[in-house]
Amino acid sequence: MHGITHSRFKQLRDIWAKECKQGGTGRIDILSGLSKTTLDVISLAGFNYKLDSLSGRQDKLNEAFSAMVKTEAKPQLIPMLRFNFPMLRFIPDPQGAEIRNSRKILHSIASELLAESKASASNEKSTARDLLSLLVQSNLATDRPENQRLSDDDVIARTFSCLLVIATNLIGYCM
Repeated sequence: MHGITHSRFKQLRDIWAKECKQGGTGRIDILSGLSKTTLDVISLAGFNYKLDSLSGRQDKLNEAFSAMVKTEAKPQLIPMLRFNFPMLRFIPDPQGAEIRNSRKILHSIASELLAESKASASNEKSTARDLLSLLVQSNLATDRPENQRLSDDDVIARTFSCLLVIATNLIGYCM
């Protein structure tokens, strides 16, 4: 974990130094840099996924996660009314549609990552130390009774719930 964190913050430092050298002065968006670094660290340590949001690379997971965090961070009137007054649930909610779409993308990618972790865990020489791999290794242990194992959906839900809670708290804290 320390190596992952150190390398990502070193990368952030280099990006900021490069921005400041252009013309001698520069503006640095600290919140954006720290948020991207946090997501990169969590994605690598959590499920060995190279998000690379610091480099500006866009992929489905980054976009879906950003949409989820963005909608979680700014409460709006219609969703609150729909939650408190069920008779108003007929009102369309574009924010809800965006969240549902993001969840589908997250679940699809999570299923792929879980399959990769299972394949890696079946290899006796696996050295993966991310949260998802450790959870899968524990779940597949031969000394674990069947009734104490998590289903694939439970593993996916727990991993991404943890990621979403940690990231929204960290990013919200920075704001």
